[in-house]
Amino acid sequence: MYRLILPALLLLGLAMTGCSATDDLAIVDTTVVTWPGEGGSTSGQVIVSVRNDASEPIDPDVLGRGRQTAATLLDADGEDVPGGDARVQLHAVPHVLDPGELGYLIGEFDVPEPPDRVAGARIEVNSDGADARSPVSVEGFELVESEEGIGGAGRLEWDGAGTAVARVIAFDADGAVLGYMATSEVRYDAGDFTMCCFPPTVDRAAIDEVRVLGDQAREEN
Repeated sequence: MYRLILPALLLLGLAMTGCSATDDLAIVDTTVVTWPGEGGSTSGQVIVSVRNDASEPIDPDVLGRGRQTAATLLDADGEDVPGGDARVQLHAVPHVLDPGELGYLIGEFDVPEPPDRVAGARIEVNSDGADARSPVSVEGFELVESEEGIGGAGRLEWDGAGTAVARVIAFDADGAVLGYMATSEVRYDAGDFTMCCFPPTVDRAAIDEVRVLGDQAREEN
């Protein structure tokens, strides 16, 4: 039976620094998951664990200023993978991190290369200070298996302001990231949701833990 962590985000007692927001957003770990795409291409996900080492809230994915929070796919020699979505736009989950909080940068890609060509990723962060986020909770979450794959269902609750989404990250027994899934639609009202699916590489028996995150959606989503 997998373990369900709610809330998923961990507050850590860390010494705070006086650097810029970008310097204060620590990259803890990067995982690249791949599987065969259509016509010999490779599909995949990038999941980056990040931590706010500042004394104020941080938005890890500031839009604009001439740059993005992104991942550039790399081969086994550390060279850039060409073509397709080899530069992957990443989105922060949650969209604002409190001081000492652990969160994620996530994104999907498709490149015209075989799976063994993609070995890692170089992460670029465009972050800045932010106001604290409004709480969004996920209640009654459970995994749901179907012909499409391993999905999930639950209920999103928040104070009614704005809109909300849900994201779920799966881990194996060693704490390694297996992949993520996200709600396909933004919710304008609290209520039940379904989502599908983890990457096809994810085996239900391998899931030891899932971290479920409710978050307010940005307007452009």
